[in-house]
Amino acid sequence: MKNYFQWRYFGFFVLIFIVGSCKSDFNGTTINCEILNAENHFLLLEDVATTQKVIVDSAQVKNKKVNFQLYINEGIYRLRDTKTNQMVFIYIRKEGDEINLRWDLKNSDHYVITGNEESKQLKKIGDFNQKSNLDFAKIDTLAVKDSLVPEKVIELKNIHREKILKETKAFIDSEKNADVAAFALNYIGAVP
Repeated sequence: MKNYFQWRYFGFFVLIFIVGSCKSDFNGTTINCEILNAENHFLLLEDVATTQKVIVDSAQVKNKKVNFQLYINEGIYRLRDTKTNQMVFIYIRKEGDEINLRWDLKNSDHYVITGNEESKQLKKIGDFNQKSNLDFAKIDTLAVKDSLVPEKVIELKNIHREKILKETKAFIDSEKNADVAAFALNYIGAVP
């Protein structure tokens, strides 16, 4: 009887070893998202490097979570909420990359992203663009409030435009990743 239990325990440990050995380690890209105020929304992961946006993957927000595990080419992608059309740009660098995103759709411009420096730089570009647009709106508000003549409004906007171009150029010159630098160039064309 004692021998039976020894073999039984031995068989149990062999089974655990086999099951543990069969577990494959995923070495692709993992994107872990905590999405607030978006329960049951769908998120699309889209490749934006092509002229037509290509949907790479999609998932539904459940319990504030969405996770993607995939093998994918290096480059710039975006996560887009299909209900609000709000988006976050991310950079996927290599196999084994892990990106963590905390994003509140009620305050979608303020999100936290970790995992690689390129994704942080993309956020920096987006934040800069958002601030620049707000500054242009302030000039318009000031123009109405103080009844500025059109020439003065044009002068203020030109000064602000030059500042944006100078700061964007400095960012591009200092950026190590060519894709991120090219992404910043898009905002030069978007300057009002």
